[in-house]
Amino acid sequence: MKRRTLAVGLAAALALSSVTSVSPAGGVAGFGDVFPATYYTDAVQWMVDENITTGTSPSCFSPNATVTRGQAAAFLWRMEGSPKPVGGHNFTDVVAEWQQEPVAWMVANGITNGTTATTYSPSDPLTRAQVAVLLHRLAGTPSASPPDRFTDVVAGWQISAIGWMLEQGITTGTSATTFSPEQPITRGQFATFLYRYRGAPAVRIDADSSGCKSFDSLTELRTITDFSTLRAVGARRWRSSVPGIEDVRIASTVDDAEQAAFWLPPQREGKRPLLVILHSWSAGYTQHAGIPFAIWAKDNGWAVIAPDFRGANDNPDALGSDLAVQDAVDAIDYAIAQGGVDADRVYVVGYSGGGMMALLLAGRHPDKVDAVSAWGPPHDLIDFFEFSAPFGRAYATHIAAACGGNPTVPGPAQDECERRSPATYLETARQHAVPIFIAQGIDDPWVHPSGAADVFNILADPADRFTSDQIAQFGNSAVPTDLPVWSGVETFFTPGDPSPVYARQSAAVRLVYFDAGHDMIYNAAARWFGSDPGRSRTTVRTKDIGGSHRH
Repeated sequence: MKRRTLAVGLAAALALSSVTSVSPAGGVAGFGDVFPATYYTDAVQWMVDENITTGTSPSCFSPNATVTRGQAAAFLWRMEGSPKPVGGHNFTDVVAEWQQEPVAWMVANGITNGTTATTYSPSDPLTRAQVAVLLHRLAGTPSASPPDRFTDVVAGWQISAIGWMLEQGITTGTSATTFSPEQPITRGQFATFLYRYRGAPAVRIDADSSGCKSFDSLTELRTITDFSTLRAVGARRWRSSVPGIEDVRIASTVDDAEQAAFWLPPQREGKRPLLVILHSWSAGYTQHAGIPFAIWAKDNGWAVIAPDFRGANDNPDALGSDLAVQDAVDAIDYAIAQGGVDADRVYVVGYSGGGMMALLLAGRHPDKVDAVSAWGPPHDLIDFFEFSAPFGRAYATHIAAACGGNPTVPGPAQDECERRSPATYLETARQHAVPIFIAQGIDDPWVHPSGAADVFNILADPADRFTSDQIAQFGNSAVPTDLPVWSGVETFFTPGDPSPVYARQSAAVRLVYFDAGHDMIYNAAARWFGSDPGRSRTTVRTKDIGGSHRH
């Protein structure tokens, strides 16, 4: 048994994914996200004992994160005892110091030829078939029978390697008849393959772990008012709270108008998730409410973009317009173009009007986002006008100005409001399985409390939808009494947060009502993003959606 030492520098260098949200109880090998009795438990303990891994952070292994080609080289090299390579390599894209010897060793031993004569592509994810080939070459490419039981192994370069793995007991496939050769391999799967390659030696499990800690910066920040007032703005606090953040200008691809944004480059090696922080209805991009998310993202090595999209929703160019939506899209494209960003993990968070924009992105551009967390968002501008007007609130005035009149009267103004409303596009988000976390305070005085349930109904499977009576009860700030027990639904809320009062999950949507008004819970949103909610969308994105930023 060996405890994983806190080799922070190397852990940061090899980090790929954010850590997942887990209970601190029962972690293995010092990692709070590796639990007893999983298929990779013994394998991870063995990797720690053999000094093959130090995790993705001092207390996290991230078993569900994918493995890059650079990380795979390091793991294989360490498994072989970190031998001194004979000669170097000719790959111009292998620049990180920790990759040099592992990649050179692989070249010298005929384990890799690179992706071209001059590139190794160290940041690209590794597929299950590619891992099979690497291990097969490491073993000396022994002959093997074709893996006939796996009907999806058809490429000639895969057959011998996967057949050999099957014969050696290194793999059992992803099902009785499939190997899933093109699926990116996870860190848990990779650990298991290496462990079986070495004959699955006996290990003594170290079950003492203090937990996978990635949320320390949010410990005292439960809601917006724990950090700021709802509408406080100003760039100075952003710069002082998030050192290294940059104030950039991004030209609109529609009208060339420059929009401001805060940009934080990724803080670690490899492709890192991008957190898109959207300002609310009554403020611009310098709104302080988004700062805690940026602090948390920086702590985990993520990239951040916090764009302006025509400012507050008090003018027709903002408020769900084509210009405003494109501003948010342009900001995402800008961030991805800077490098180091994982274009398959673009996570969007917004509160109130920012939640509205988050839903618009999910519905209008499901190819650009991988998960969306929306808190108390207006989703139907006509309904929001009707709710706000009797109170004399400025929201109604803003909506009428943007849409060109009273939207409750059939005609052009109503049509324009529908065109600017997320509700018009959420069916598209449902069809493309965009993971959406919709949450609202049950006593929300500013956005009708039935709103979150309405959004859920559009996104959920038909059998899981609420009845009109149940939605009406939510609208009266009450949980319907005829709903089934919901305690088995993960809310990602933590002790000290306002209490969840109801939760439901269906298809790709997760709904949480909580005991508060118009607010947002930082820990819950961050922990949901930390669970990598977009990982199940890979095949949907690449196969079904055209015009994507994925390459």
